Formats: sequence, C-alpha cells, structure tokens
Amino acid sequence: SLRNRRGYGAAAELAQKVADRLKETKDVQATAQEFAAQANMLASEMVRETGFVKPGDTVENIGNSPQFEEGIAGLENISDVGEKIPVQNGFAIPMLVEKSEPRDAVFEDVKAQVAETIKIEQARARVGDIANQIAASAGGAGSLAAAAASKGLKAQDEKAFILGSPLGTGSSATTSEALEDAIYNLKAGEVTKTPIMIGDNWYIVGVNSREDANMEEFAKERDGLFERKLTEKRGQVFNDYLVSVRREMEARGDIKIYQDALAKLDEVAAPDTQTPQNQQIPPELQQQIQQQMEQQQQVPPPSQGN
Repeated sequence: SLRNRRGYGAAAELAQKVADRLKETKDVQATAQEFAAQANMLASEMVRETGFVKPGDTVENIGNSPQFEEGIAGLENISDVGEKIPVQNGFAIPMLVEKSEPRDAVFEDVKAQVAETIKIEQARARVGDIANQIAASAGGAGSLAAAAASKGLKAQDEKAFILGSPLGTGSSATTSEALEDAIYNLKAGEVTKTPIMIGDNWYIVGVNSREDANMEEFAKERDGLFERKLTEKRGQVFNDYLVSVRREMEARGDIKIYQDALAKLDEVAAPDTQTPQNQQIPPELQQQIQQQMEQQQQVPPPSQGN
C-alpha cells in the first residue's frame, strides 16, 4: 500500500542517516541519542549488543538472517561500521566492538551447550521409552486411551481420517509415509505396536473402524474431478506462458513502466482518512495516462515460431 511504501522509505532514509553519522563519530550512544527523537524511540532501545556471532547463528531480535551475516562479514577492525541491513521490524546497523579469532573450543566455552544437548537427548529418550510402554500395553484400539492415560497422556480421536491428510490438531498436525503405511496396514481394532517418530513427536495409532473407498461414488465424480484438475493444469500452463512472454518482451524493451506517472499518482493520492470516492485525479494526468496506455496497446505482439 501507499502508506507501507512511504513508511518503509522513511525508515530506510533515517537508517541511512544514522549509518552515515555512526561512521563519522564511531560513538554508538551519542549517535543513538542524536536520532532517538526522529526514530520515536529511547536511545537505549536503539542500541542492542549481541554476543559473538558465527555463520548460521540465530541472533536475538534478528533471527537467522543471511542478509545480516553478509552485512557483518566485511567488518574486520574494531569500530568498523557496516551498511544498514533490513531486519525484523526495521533496520540494523552493525558495528564491530570485539572480535574473537577462530580457535579450537575448550570445555568452558561449550559447557552450557553440552549440558543443554544432554538434557534434550535424555528427554527424547525418556519420551521414546514412554511411547514404547504405551504401545506395548495397548492390547487394541479400544484400550489405547487407557494406556495413554496411565502415563498421564490423553489419546485423541480423528473422525473420518483419510490417508494423505495430516494427523493431529493445530500446528502439530502432520503425516509421513511411514505413518500412512502403518495406518493402511492396520485392521479394525488393531494398534501400532511400534511407535512412529515424526520430528520430535511419537505417534501410536489405533483403528476403531475403517471404510473402503466407494468406487460407485468415485465413478460418479470421476468426470468432474478430471475436469477440475485439467482446468487447474491449464491455468498453470497459461500462467507460465504469460511469465515467459513478459520476460521476452521486457528483454526486448517492449514493456515500459512509466515511473513518472506512478510518482504523480502517489503525489495526488488522498490522505489515509479520505475514502476512495473522495479522491480525484487531475484531468491533465488522466490524459497523460490514457496516452501512455494507448502507446502500450500499439506494442507489437511477440513473434511466434513456425
């Protein structure tokens, strides 16, 4: 939208001013204080310090950003300042304050990471043991809920499950080839005796009842299903064709975007508080746009091969 473009442009312009000023002063606090009012922030909110960062790290308030990694890669000397980098909720301007040369890690450096890794592995092993115990104690689909409850867990029912659809609820719903194969091979009343792991989760599935596909109903719907998929495929091919033709026309210079007309449209756009019905385009601009559209319509079509 126009508002978003203007907001991003203003933020980028301010970030460039801050970057230029910081390169001059090398004083983070003084620069933040100078521009805090313009940024509508406190100086303390503008300055954030990271720990040592290496490629692939997740940086607080930034995340895992290839753009950020590329932006700090060229900082070699203490107090080097990089260019503004688009990040979550704004821009980052990196400045090197300390550098640690690559070396072999000692235990003290990685002690916390090792401890956390051990905790995670132990927790996963414990969950796997519980899953195996539930699967072993469940005599069938009907007793699966009781087996889960004995371990403080609750079994979930999935009504009218269809192979290929995710199993579970919310964002944790998922599926896999191993899970679908296990469900397909189960008979009514049976339960998987071997838990199936997908990601960090274990699945134990029981089938209360199953209903094979109704081939008579499929025969009735077959033509409609075929036509819908054919229409979808035609649309994809046509879209690919349009993209290809547009690229060819742009390469030949047959398509031109009139930036001056777009700029004038932005200039005459009404304030955000007005409704579209109240917005007016000057007659002279309407005439210019009409002339440009007529010129575009006169562009020769792309040549076709024999």
